[in-house]
Amino acid sequence: MLQSTDAYKPVASPGEGLFCFAFGLSFFWYLFKLSMLASYMPSLAGRLVFVLSGALILLKIVFVDSYTRRELVQAGIVTVIFTLSALMSKDRILLIILLFILGAKDINFDQIIKTYLWIGIPEVLVIMVLAQYKIITNLIIYRSVGQGGTARQSFGFSSPTDFSAILLFLFIAYCYLKRGKLKFIDYVVTLFIAYFLLVFCDARLDVVSLLLVGLAMLLYSSLSFLPRQHWLAKLFHWTWLAFPISAILSVWLTLTYRKGSTFYAFLDNALSGRLHIGRQGYEKYGLSLFGQHIVEHGNGGNIALKTNWQKTAYFYLDSSFIRLLLIYGLILFLFIVIFFSWYSFRLTKQGNLLVPLILAIVAVNSMIEPNLLQINKDPFLYLIFAQLPLTHNFSPFGGDHSGFSHD
Repeated sequence: MLQSTDAYKPVASPGEGLFCFAFGLSFFWYLFKLSMLASYMPSLAGRLVFVLSGALILLKIVFVDSYTRRELVQAGIVTVIFTLSALMSKDRILLIILLFILGAKDINFDQIIKTYLWIGIPEVLVIMVLAQYKIITNLIIYRSVGQGGTARQSFGFSSPTDFSAILLFLFIAYCYLKRGKLKFIDYVVTLFIAYFLLVFCDARLDVVSLLLVGLAMLLYSSLSFLPRQHWLAKLFHWTWLAFPISAILSVWLTLTYRKGSTFYAFLDNALSGRLHIGRQGYEKYGLSLFGQHIVEHGNGGNIALKTNWQKTAYFYLDSSFIRLLLIYGLILFLFIVIFFSWYSFRLTKQGNLLVPLILAIVAVNSMIEPNLLQINKDPFLYLIFAQLPLTHNFSPFGGDHSGFSHD
């Protein structure tokens, strides 16, 4: 954990090849499964992808990777936590996420992000084109009259929020690869995408998140023109607090939610009912150490096409932190929050301000969106064992401040 590596070698290692092929295959499939194309594919195809990807990653772990005693202990702890949570929650996707976390050992994280972007961007564009030409359903979901009754297009995906969340994480990944130094055209495109999502998807929360990412990158880039002791530079050294603050605030607001409170009614309405649904989940299921199986009812995909679908049946835990706590258990919740808080803290101490900033953005988004543990959206979980580049400069001030010693 918290390792670094030099820039890429011209030829990929066997381990890198195995990982990127397996990761690319799974990401392609699970992104495909999030679209309206999923109904055209037999369930056997998903099982084959699951087995093949898992087998390739296991092949890398067993025959390619080497571990120190400390790394074996770390990998063992992660394996036990994720496996128990997967079994108790009956969510097998958690197992493939575990394999990718372990399999990312000694893999340059840049290569993971490049694979993510090279597959994600073309696939999203193809699905959008298919939806616009009515080859697949362009699902339209209407907000309730109390929320404006707005028509929200999904552009070939199972819901408008899934579509907008994918665009958001593709943009965050792009910002990472650009080292946070965006050009003017990048900001113009960002504003265009935000306007597009607002008009056609009414994805207000993701639009705000997208604009916050653009603002964060603009402020980060401005650090190169400021002295190191400037108050803004000092503020960036505290981004590691975003994970614990976001997690605690999200859980506290949900568990203290009161139906008759004017404050909570306003906040719950602004968050599209996330607080009262989270509180409902807590009252019905309670807390557990390693998770539990919770039956959810969303309103996207084929469900929204059914004529007998009723909105009163909707029950979905949108907040990633509430999902972690209720579905996957207290132990996995604490592991994720503590690890990424510690990881970000260590990076800021070693001169890397960009990755903690990106993780802070992911943490804030996780308060309201379920993307943190979704294989078809968030690629930053693999930082647990992946390696950050050593020779690429993550410092906004110039000079080589990105060298991390191996732990």
